[in-house]
Amino acid sequence: MKKILSLSVASLALCGALNAVDLKIAGSSTVYPFTSFVAEEYASIKNTKTPIVESLGTGGGFKVFCEGTTDISNASRPMKLSEFETCKKAGVTDIVGMMIGYDGIVLAQNKTNAPLNITKKELFLALAKEIPQNGKLIPNPYTNWNQINKNLP
Repeated sequence: MKKILSLSVASLALCGALNAVDLKIAGSSTVYPFTSFVAEEYASIKNTKTPIVESLGTGGGFKVFCEGTTDISNASRPMKLSEFETCKKAGVTDIVGMMIGYDGIVLAQNKTNAPLNITKKELFLALAKEIPQNGKLIPNPYTNWNQINKNLP
């Protein structure tokens, strides 16, 4: 974690947007808590104003980045070609992507409860956007764990 944080703070320090009056960052809601922490650490280390960080989702972050509203866009996925084209049309062409880390999912429960007995297949069925059914991929219909396994909550 310390290496990732150092890389993140360094990436802010190397950003050409630091000459901006207010450094503005927007994008992925899953990356938001980490980015907010990094922004505060950056301000503390550099003894400067804390960058403004907003959670708009990855697509929303790219939209305001292409409009020139923000200096940095957080994303939990690569930029789509259509988003790149939108930026290009708006004159935003010098785009650099930098991978900082990976998203993760953690299952946790109260330690007084019985151990959670869940298979990789059940976990996949709970989280996948599409699931296999009759030899085809269909939109995932599951909204509750007990639809996948009646023994789950």
